Amino acid sequence: MRAFVYEPLHRRIGTQRDGAALYRDIGAPRGLGSLGLTHEQLDRAVDLVAERLPIANPRPVGRRDIAAILESAYRGRRQRGAATAIRARSGIVEASEPVPLATRPGFIPNSRCRTAGHRRRARPEAGSMARDEPHSPASTTPLRDYLDRPARGASEDYLVVPRSLAQSMPLRWQQVFTGLLADLHDAYGNLEWPEYRVAPCRYEALTDLDEDQLALAGYLADLGPDGELVYRDAEDGVVDDPETHRVLAPIADPLPPPSAGRVEPRPAPTL
Repeated sequence: MRAFVYEPLHRRIGTQRDGAALYRDIGAPRGLGSLGLTHEQLDRAVDLVAERLPIANPRPVGRRDIAAILESAYRGRRQRGAATAIRARSGIVEASEPVPLATRPGFIPNSRCRTAGHRRRARPEAGSMARDEPHSPASTTPLRDYLDRPARGASEDYLVVPRSLAQSMPLRWQQVFTGLLADLHDAYGNLEWPEYRVAPCRYEALTDLDEDQLALAGYLADLGPDGELVYRDAEDGVVDDPETHRVLAPIADPLPPPSAGRVEPRPAPTL
């Protein structure tokens, strides 16, 4: 797969007029305000984005940064530094001329990639950081922090990504995800990987399980001397309070298999 190389639109379509002039010529919307977002809704938009903080970024990002970016987007002002940083992290290179990048199949370059036409983000003016809100240092373990929230499909030792959902992601997500997986498998391909068997499970009270589920979870239930059920674990120990004792029990998978086709994602939250 070839890496994405973007060049200015006006050069691609063979005109000398730049992108701003083309926007004016065709009457394209320049900001979120022209798309129907009201200024009163910006606070709500900031809240929705801030819920995902902290994010992995070379410079710590806070609510004030988010508000500034959305304010510029609302008014149609271009955030050059932010846009360049996002393109760099996405593997997109902005070049004055098309620059072919030789990459292995499935690999999407990361922000460490450099080409002759790559634009470096401008350094902030002296003292600009001191005027900003105080930030906590960016985490050096962002993935662990996210999975410890807890996150769906994550356990203490493993992370499960249902294949049907991964293959249903938007194309750009799949390209980035494929590049990350290729890097992971390449970096740790020297290790002896076993075959994994994934079983869908859910925590349930012992009293809610049938005989087969109890056996798979490592428990059994027998009638006691007084005619009531007595629950025992694998070491034949009696479970004192089976109504509140929860165990991981196998269930039918509620997620569709890959053969079922694309799974539509839930709609984005409204402002």
